Amino acid sequence: MEKFLDELARTPQPTLAQRALAMAREQGRQMARQDASEEALLEARPNAPPIHPFSLESYLNGLLRRLNQSAAFVQRGKGDPGVQPAAVRFRLNPDGSLQGFVVLNAGDQAAEIAFIKAVVERSVPFSPFPPDIDRAARSLGITICIRPGSGDGGLGFTRMSGNRC
Repeated sequence: MEKFLDELARTPQPTLAQRALAMAREQGRQMARQDASEEALLEARPNAPPIHPFSLESYLNGLLRRLNQSAAFVQRGKGDPGVQPAAVRFRLNPDGSLQGFVVLNAGDQAAEIAFIKAVVERSVPFSPFPPDIDRAARSLGITICIRPGSGDGGLGFTRMSGNRC
């Protein structure tokens, strides 16, 4: 045991700067994984390589642009904006086709849910997954939160900052 400890003491130790840099890199990777898991629910393939955070970010931004462009061509019903939040989720196949649309919580937002479903259906097909996402995921789910009063002309799909609706 003493021989092992002496040998360990002789090995060069990383400097404080090297350790701080390694910790910062790992923290950045953890934050990217957390951000990706909050915004996009990936159905991962077994033994898949990790997705580059920039690739996922770029794909999601393009998807939001497509939704916002399509929303301009869908009739939005006038009605009571409701008081309860709601949430819907749609899932995409790797080729950009729609796999499914699910209402997670309807609240009292039936008109907004119908509008969002019409926008998603108008937007399909989306762009196919980039190669790294395609290798790593079987599908990608997007959750859209509907907050009370969001139907007052403030049209626009944006990314959530957090995992709560």
